[in-house]
Order: sequence, then C-alpha cells, then structure tokens
Amino acid sequence: LHFIKFIMQNPPVYKYSIDDEKWDKYGPYRPILHLTMCQLHVTLREFKNDVNEV
Repeated sequence: LHFIKFIMQNPPVYKYSIDDEKWDKYGPYRPILHLTMCQLHVTLREFKNDVNEV
C-alpha cells in the first residue's frame, strides 16, 4: 500500500530501461520488476482516464 502511495505521488514519467543502474541491485528479479512497473504505469494511466471520464 505504501508502495502504491509512493507511485501516486511520484508518477514514473520517464521510461524505465532494463539497463538502468537502479535495477542492478535487484539482480535476476530486474526484468520482472521492470515489467511490473510498466504494467503499473499503464494501469494507473487507464485508471486516471476512467476517472476523468466520469
């Protein structure tokens, strides 16, 4: 929940790249995290669009 709040306060406006240094510390989990972040970003964007349409 805290993580979601953080994402809402700091939306990932820039594209995450798998080569990003930030992901190095996650090792083999990096690709999974990368996909999760991308999915979260898309989901949040769709959610915002839905809210705007209401």
